[in-house]
Amino acid sequence: MGRELELGELSHSLTLPDRRLLTLVGPGGIGKTRLSLEAARRALTAGAFPDGVFFVGLEALREADEVPGAIADTLALEVPDAGKALGSVREELGSKHVLLVLDNVEQLSGVNEPISSLLESCPHLTVLVTSRHRLSAANEWVVALSGLTFPDASLSAQEAALFDAPRLFQQRARQAGLRIDLERELDHVLRLCRLLEGAPLGLELAATWTQLLSCGEIADEVERSYDILGSGEGRDAERQGSLRAVFSHSWSLLSPAEQRALRRLSLARGGFTRDLAREIADCDLQTLLSLAGKSLIERGGAGRFRVLEVTREYALERLREDPEDLRDARRRHVRHFVALAQDGESGLRGDRQVEWLERLGGERDNLRAALEYCLDDDDAEPGLRIAASLQMFWWIRGAYREGLERTEAQLARAEGRVVAPYVRAKALHRAGTLAQELGEYSRARALYEEALAIAEECENPQLRADALHSLGLLASKRGEIDRAAAFYEQCLELQRVLGDNWGLSATLNNMGVNLLHGGHFEKARGLLLESLQHKQAMGEKQGIAYAQHNLGTACYALGELDGSQEYVERSMALKRELADEQALSTSFSTLGRIALRRGRHELARERLGAALAQLAKVENRWTFTTELTAAVGLEVASGHPDAALRLIGFVKASCRSMEMRLPRLSAQELEEGRRRALERIDRQAAERLLEEGKGMTLGELAAIVAGAEDSMEHRSLLTTSRTDLTST
Repeated sequence: MGRELELGELSHSLTLPDRRLLTLVGPGGIGKTRLSLEAARRALTAGAFPDGVFFVGLEALREADEVPGAIADTLALEVPDAGKALGSVREELGSKHVLLVLDNVEQLSGVNEPISSLLESCPHLTVLVTSRHRLSAANEWVVALSGLTFPDASLSAQEAALFDAPRLFQQRARQAGLRIDLERELDHVLRLCRLLEGAPLGLELAATWTQLLSCGEIADEVERSYDILGSGEGRDAERQGSLRAVFSHSWSLLSPAEQRALRRLSLARGGFTRDLAREIADCDLQTLLSLAGKSLIERGGAGRFRVLEVTREYALERLREDPEDLRDARRRHVRHFVALAQDGESGLRGDRQVEWLERLGGERDNLRAALEYCLDDDDAEPGLRIAASLQMFWWIRGAYREGLERTEAQLARAEGRVVAPYVRAKALHRAGTLAQELGEYSRARALYEEALAIAEECENPQLRADALHSLGLLASKRGEIDRAAAFYEQCLELQRVLGDNWGLSATLNNMGVNLLHGGHFEKARGLLLESLQHKQAMGEKQGIAYAQHNLGTACYALGELDGSQEYVERSMALKRELADEQALSTSFSTLGRIALRRGRHELARERLGAALAQLAKVENRWTFTTELTAAVGLEVASGHPDAALRLIGFVKASCRSMEMRLPRLSAQELEEGRRRALERIDRQAAERLLEEGKGMTLGELAAIVAGAEDSMEHRSLLTTSRTDLTST
């Protein structure tokens, strides 16, 4: 039956003399009855209760005063008057060493009284209760039961079969007459386990459908509705019937306030905080405690709670039955996350950046849900506010595509609706920044220019400065160095008037980067140092990390390899703290350049391969292209001119498609690599290789640099040790 850990804990507790009232707590269908029976069987076999073990099913009872009679019936006592049943049981058990298992007591208000009376009168009696909520008795010991264990998708079928949930599903499917090929069906079986959170009843009912449907089809049906899990066979089916019956029974035991709270909390995705519970459900601590005690919510880490998924789906159905209640709850949910996203945007620009990255990351599913709810509401402004405020979070996390799609969905929803011009302009600008990171420059420029036009029309200097800054960044990437500088100068003037220190520091940094692109390395270093000083004064870790990296690039271009490595390694320490993998990739690339210049080709390949694999994953096409040029020289130096020419073919095609011009350093690397490669390969073969490179994917190119298609598949930039970094 599995559950060896829980069974061991329960069996051990039954041997302790101070634990005479044990309550096995868990939601319906979780396997409480089966576990209590197995624990009782083991106790009987071990001789822990020489005078007997007795199982008393109470699911049919509705009043607590009926409990003594049910126990008397189990003990085969003749009790002519029901009112005297408790006395007869006390007399029968007396000083005997007995275990009583009382199954399903949650519906019996006041059940503590007869249980406490028996325990007081019978000094060697132990009572094991199964319930959907704790009894809250003074002498009660609680054993909480959750779903069966299941692994993540990274394990093999053989390893997954060691976990209780997939093993139970496989066993029940075989009992139904079908042999499950766990290796072939593993993804779908584990998806079922996740959907049902390892609930044994749900898994058993799902397994009966293997006679008709594939595991993938069963999982698809369960995702749509739990109605497919509406029948079963055997004693459990007679008692519980279906998951829906389990939920309905649990629901009927809740107070109106608890039902309202659970309905509204079903809107939360990925858990919720006390603040969110209060906001959307007027839910106080006492209500949360009551729901937790009834195994309907559970506490997670960092002060978070969650509604068990199978319960959440049922509660959400009940919420949808009242459209007005649903509408109000959604608006409250959205209002909460508008405030959180806006606070997070400010928090990401200061010395609490790491804290806010973790906080927003913890609410990622709820933020996504809030954006979805906004698409169904007549008020388009909240969705624009959330999306615009999340741009920096998406950017640091490398989620450019998701951020752009969600922001543009909100912009489309706002078409023709009344929205504050500032709100729309800000969302347009933020969408442009995400499009730019994806290398979609024409799209980005159109979004920036529309944002700038609105900013000028409504005379908003902050928005105007933001749009000018981004147009400068776009011009710099397109190789328009002088035009970019003009945009930055206009932006800088506005930021000084506004006292926008964060924006000013970012503009100084990007002015320095623009000079790097143009080959003015010493002049760039001066601006980057000024930017770094501003960032350090604010304590803004991401800005410090980026300025340090850019200073490392300037030192490298000037031939100062030791200074370059020192700046880059300082930068990487902060980037790891921020979990900024896409920024770490550029640092790895610079370390790869340093290793290559020092003749350490194997180390250079390791670092460049890791960098490009990460950039390919987040689809940062511009940075991928500029960093790929370093690998051209590596391939030539390693005796692979054919690979070098494929990389060159891609870089040239990428520059044409994005209308970009390579920074001076990258252009020099590309030209030197092309010249050396052509010395070793005839022109006809070279043309063929260049053509092949044009059609290659980012992943294929990263695999070439890594030296093997799968060598970087599981590499994490966050877990590489400092020893690895400093070994040049």
